[in-house]
Amino acid sequence: MNRVKIFAIVLVILAGLVSSYLILRNPGQANVSGNIYGANDKIADLSKAILDKNPIQWVEKAKEQISVAADSAVSQVSGKQNSSGVPNLTNAIAKQMFSGMKNIAQNGVGDTQGGFNSDDPQNQQLINDAINNIQNPFAGYDLSVDEKSIKISQDNSGQNKINYLEAVSNIIMKYRTDAYRDPLSAVDKAVMSADLSPLEQLIGTYKNLYSGLISLSVPSDWFALHKSYLEFMKKAEAVYSGIADISNDPVRASLFVQMAPDILNQEIQIRKEYYKFVSG
Repeated sequence: MNRVKIFAIVLVILAGLVSSYLILRNPGQANVSGNIYGANDKIADLSKAILDKNPIQWVEKAKEQISVAADSAVSQVSGKQNSSGVPNLTNAIAKQMFSGMKNIAQNGVGDTQGGFNSDDPQNQQLINDAINNIQNPFAGYDLSVDEKSIKISQDNSGQNKINYLEAVSNIIMKYRTDAYRDPLSAVDKAVMSADLSPLEQLIGTYKNLYSGLISLSVPSDWFALHKSYLEFMKKAEAVYSGIADISNDPVRASLFVQMAPDILNQEIQIRKEYYKFVSG
């Protein structure tokens, strides 16, 4: 393959992701995500900030359910979903907390009639237990990619692979945005400033990247990597969409904020695979 042209394409494919170049220069680095932006501490703070906001919207939801003290009302709320059909984790947590409060009261330890006090250690434990018991925050999302929708070429010649890489780089150049270059900043603004515009821009970028890549014909040798990138884009869109839904489902937003560094790390790892293909 034309090494000069390939090098230019790889630079485009890597462009837009924070620390990509440095990570390629340090391939032995075991845990990338913990070093991006000093992400671990920052993300922990952002996740906590969602649940500590005043008023604590999701605790208010729980208050409403606890004060009703009726299973019929709880069942109505627990079934609510967002517009995409994904279950609302905040309402599900409220239902679990309501049941926990009833058990406490029945054991003569607490009083559901006095309202829900989020500063009460027992109530805090109920909150933590309920959140920790969430097994799959992606439940309800369709993250699969139908292999039949992927166009596969049996032409594995060097030229055809150049054509594919060039097409990938053109798609990235076309759709990359400021938010795509700095995704954790978009998350920060959504949580701390209630500014969802960068996050919405980021969500749109992943939708466009997916749409662009699913239209390409991929050499059969590179099918697995191509599919994994498509699957990743659906996952990234889900995570950032869940964070953007912070006002409606803050519990899910908190969980997805914690995943943001890993999402960035996963994309960098995929880009490294592309790099290995063209540099080996």
